Amino acid sequence: MIIVNSRFLTQSISGVQRFAIEISLELVKSKLNIEFVSPCNIIQEEYASILGVKKIGPKFISGHLWEQTIFPLYVIQKKGVALSFCNTGPVILKSQIITLHDLAFKTHPEWFSSRFSTYYNWLIPLIAKRAKHIFTVSYVSKEEIRNNYSIPKEKITVIYNGVRSNIINYSKLNNQNKISQKVKEYIKHDYILTVSSFNPRKNLKGLIQAYSDLQIPDLKLYVVGEKSSNFKKMEYEGVEGVEFMENIDDFELNELYQNCKIFVYPSLYEGFGIPIIEALAHKKKVCASNLPVFNEICGDSIVYFNPNDSADIKSKIIDTLNDTKNINWDYKKYDWKVSSEKMESRIFELIKKS
Repeated sequence: MIIVNSRFLTQSISGVQRFAIEISLELVKSKLNIEFVSPCNIIQEEYASILGVKKIGPKFISGHLWEQTIFPLYVIQKKGVALSFCNTGPVILKSQIITLHDLAFKTHPEWFSSRFSTYYNWLIPLIAKRAKHIFTVSYVSKEEIRNNYSIPKEKITVIYNGVRSNIINYSKLNNQNKISQKVKEYIKHDYILTVSSFNPRKNLKGLIQAYSDLQIPDLKLYVVGEKSSNFKKMEYEGVEGVEFMENIDDFELNELYQNCKIFVYPSLYEGFGIPIIEALAHKKKVCASNLPVFNEICGDSIVYFNPNDSADIKSKIIDTLNDTKNINWDYKKYDWKVSSEKMESRIFELIKKS
């Protein structure tokens, strides 16, 4: 039996949790003998219901403590194989498969709280070397994991993130009744959009500086994302025209994608970058950091800039705003169904060998 570590349902949704949710929604329909278990403090109740999640352990145990105690004991009791989607997993289990999205905590510990960085730099090497197999989200991340932890390449399988179905079917949906009046007012303006967590690696300071230097009075900058205690706190000085938006649901996010002038993604480091493919699926012009992973995913479909140079960010934003070419990008290989089928196939192979 495959027992999925569903602790992600107790967390707000960022890219890592999005991967876990979308893959789970596909795997629950697969031929795998699979069970989803979580702590009691679920906040994503709708997804938990669809997945038929079983809550295990007392209410006062959650988070990493639950993951390192209650969850592995349950897996051992069931004689199952643990499957974790969000970087971490139980140290004591050898019978487990993990998903490691990137190594930002190792390559850039200065971006994280000292507690988070210390814990991950102790935990991840242990579980990566003990696990039966590792999934990751790009070939760039695969090479990074191999090089840092001396993991054989055959032990790592790349499973791309996908584009949500409600983005692909956006034009067929009428969700205006689900859009808040505040967002309806926002989309009446011309605006640049970025979607990211409010943390140092997303380079929001560089983007805000570039936007400020643009000096285009009627063009706003909307930053959609959530704060996380795992990262060091960042203070963003108030700049006229910049709006920070939290607690934006999928319907509202689709509206913001659909109505933006361009999408900008100024990250200093990524393992993938889901918002870029979501913007491209909306046929929006994109400019982003010249990172190897973005080149892997987007090729020549977007405009690249040096994320450490606000003048270059500004210049490429102007180029992108003035670009009249149609978007030439095929999202079909970034499909959650395709990704889950690849994962399912690899899991079956691993089970046969064990």
